[in-house]
Amino acid sequence: MKKGNFFVKFFHSKLSIVFLLFILIFLLFSINKVMTRRNQVNKDIEGFKKEISDLEKQKNELTNLIGYLDTLSFKEKEARLKLGLQKEGEKTIVITNPYIEETKKEDAIATESKKASVYDNISKWWKYFFSRNSN
Repeated sequence: MKKGNFFVKFFHSKLSIVFLLFILIFLLFSINKVMTRRNQVNKDIEGFKKEISDLEKQKNELTNLIGYLDTLSFKEKEARLKLGLQKEGEKTIVITNPYIEETKKEDAIATESKKASVYDNISKWWKYFFSRNSN
């Protein structure tokens, strides 16, 4: 009987209420910490799933590109463009645009005149500051 009275008195005392309150607060903080960590892990998992899907998509695109680069039509196209090769019986026609060549010449002339004007300007300043004649 003495044991029963001790437990009853202990659970009805203020000390036990304070003790149980501290335990409850500790448990609530622990649960909050676990839930926060769980949410963070779930967010990380979602991010990794998205990254995996992006990488799989990129892998598929690269696989398709490799498949295209291995085709005979691509190899022929590259041989024609980069190596200047042609099949038997084919004739190559080169079409030039005279306007483009004319603009290239005009650009070269404009560049030369700019260079000349820069050097002319420098020589004028040199003469202004260092010439013996004062005007």
